[in-house]
Amino acid sequence: MHHEITRWVSGMGVEIMGSHHLSPFAMIRDKLAMHYTGTLYDTGAKFDSSLDRGQTFGFTLGSGQVIAGWDQGLKNMCIGEKRRLYIPSKLAYGDYGIPRLIPGGATLVFEVTLMDIKSDRRMFDNTGKPTDQSLTVDRYAQIRSPSVIVFVGVVATLALVGWMYMKKTADGHKQLAKEPSD
Repeated sequence: MHHEITRWVSGMGVEIMGSHHLSPFAMIRDKLAMHYTGTLYDTGAKFDSSLDRGQTFGFTLGSGQVIAGWDQGLKNMCIGEKRRLYIPSKLAYGDYGIPRLIPGGATLVFEVTLMDIKSDRRMFDNTGKPTDQSLTVDRYAQIRSPSVIVFVGVVATLALVGWMYMKKTADGHKQLAKEPSD
């Protein structure tokens, strides 16, 4: 089956081979667990695969733990999604490569599958339960505090006053436009 390849300004290409849009999306600072197979674009020779080891590869997205092509190409991926990344050497191992494994200047192709996402920022897991139990009590107690209530009231009042001023000013301009000039 042929899928459309999206080319980016960086020279990278991303082919979405299958996705599951109901799961959370990978974001910067998320801990991802991936299965992947890496090959050389020119020859198709495989240089690495987590599948051969039978173990997922874990890292934090956007932290520089992996090549730049991965940090760019895996954003917004969801659990179970499969992508093929075409990564130019400048977003991989550059002009030097990795001796006896990846030649310098090589474009790489990775077939990747996102197996899991761990995030400290997500309020709810895939089942809808809170990921942090402190959010169920402490966070709501903070929201109900008198200072938060006063702050919200002040902001709402200022917004209303601003809206009324804008409306009055707009009505005044309309009135000026209607009055005949002498």
